[in-house]
Amino acid sequence: MKQFVFLSTLIIGLIGCNQVSDPEHRRQFVSETASSSVTARRIYSDSLRYVDDAAFADVRLKRIISQKAFEMHKAKYSAGCILGTGQRSGERGLYLIRDCNEVCDTYIGEAATNKKLLLPSTFDVGVSTVLPSPDCKRLIVWSTYDMPDYGEFYGHRSELFSFTIDMEKGIDGVQPLAKHFSKRWSLGDVTWVDNKTLAVKVYSNANPTNKDYKYYLVNL
Repeated sequence: MKQFVFLSTLIIGLIGCNQVSDPEHRRQFVSETASSSVTARRIYSDSLRYVDDAAFADVRLKRIISQKAFEMHKAKYSAGCILGTGQRSGERGLYLIRDCNEVCDTYIGEAATNKKLLLPSTFDVGVSTVLPSPDCKRLIVWSTYDMPDYGEFYGHRSELFSFTIDMEKGIDGVQPLAKHFSKRWSLGDVTWVDNKTLAVKVYSNANPTNKDYKYYLVNL
């Protein structure tokens, strides 16, 4: 009798093991696991946005201006909004996030949804400045490497990106507009002249003095 019970238990156990190891069952399990993984990746992807450099139109430095003119434009600059690490702007609460480990990344965050947009920067030190236009409908993001030996580390010395921005639409309202890369100049400063024009301060020497700076206008 004990042998019969033992054999019955063994047979039932083997049947159960066979059902679990059934290929169709394994495929279903793998499919469900993969689906969960895809869902997790999709949620992460939906919360973190990237911008493709190819989405920006190329612009050039257009016209030389004087140091006095640049300083006048900088002194006059004022924007009707603030986009910073401690302030939130617009209905969806846009703000800046800066994360530095081995390299520095800067994001625009959206408080209403926890979405983040990674702002473009080639350099390890990350974005130098994020500056909204006077009417708050455009945004510039610039980064630079300040030494002539940039070629040992990067493909260019400086970069400037501009976006159109609708604060009330949050992250979805931030769209690529224009870009400028330079192998000749490092950027010393950038300011808005009006809602579609920038003034930039550039230099080529490693330790620039006032006479080494040049000033240009950029039309977006």
